[in-house]
Amino acid sequence: MKIFSFALLVLTGIFISPIAQAQSIIIYDYFDTDPEPTDLSGTLVYAIPDGAVKRFSIKNMSDSVFNFRIERVKIEETDGVFDFLACGTTEGTSTAYSYVDVSPNDPFITPDTFQLELDVDAYLGSHYLPGESVGCSQYRYYVLNDSSDRVDSIDVRYCSSSGLNENYLEVSVYPNPAQNNIILESNNPINGTLLIHDLSGRELINEKITNAGKHELNISNLDQGVYTLTLFDPNGNNTIFSSKLTVK
Repeated sequence: MKIFSFALLVLTGIFISPIAQAQSIIIYDYFDTDPEPTDLSGTLVYAIPDGAVKRFSIKNMSDSVFNFRIERVKIEETDGVFDFLACGTTEGTSTAYSYVDVSPNDPFITPDTFQLELDVDAYLGSHYLPGESVGCSQYRYYVLNDSSDRVDSIDVRYCSSSGLNENYLEVSVYPNPAQNNIILESNNPINGTLLIHDLSGRELINEKITNAGKHELNISNLDQGVYTLTLFDPNGNNTIFSSKLTVK
C-alpha cells in the first residue's frame, strides 16, 4: 500500500510539474545592435515629434519556438488620424496590414500568425498617419501566444504639431500631388535616409541623401495613391521630417 501511494505521488508530481519554461520575450528597438539590447517590454516609447513609424524587434527568451499574433489596443487617439502595422520574421518579408483594416478597430488582432524562432528575431512596425491633426495618440501592442495569452507588450506614443520642432530641418516637398518627380528642399543641407511607404506599410523607396540643400527623387514607379514620406537621420534612428505624399 505504501509503495502504491509513493508511486501515485511520483506520478502526480510528474503531471503537475511544468513541462516547459514559461513563454518569455523581450521587445527592443529595431536599430539596437548591441549583443544584449535594451529590453523595452512593458514600457512607453515616444516617437520623435511628427514621427510616422517606430520599428521593433521581438526576441524569444523561452526554450521553445511558438506562434504569435499582435494585438493593437488604442490607449488614446486624436481625431482624424490613422494607424497601421506590419509584422513578420524580418522587415523585408513582413506582412503589412492596411490602415483600412487596422485603424477602425479597437482592438485589432492580426489574422495571421507568425513563428517566433529561438535564433531569429521577429519584426514589428508601428505606423502612424497624423494627416492635418494636432495632438497625441498612444497605441499598445501585445504579443499573443498560441493560446491568445498576452505574453508582453509595448506602448508607442505619437505627437503631431502645427509647426516643426526647432531641431528639425525646414524641409519642403514639391510638387505634391506629384507625378514623376518630387523635390526635397531645405534651409540647411539634408543628410539622411529617405523612405517612402504605401499605406499598408510596404517600403517602396529607400534612398540616401548626402549634404544636399535640394534633392530630386524619381517616383515614376509609384502607382496613383497616398504614401508616407519619412526622412531619417544618417544613423536611421530618428525621424527628421515626415509628410504625406500624393501621387496622381
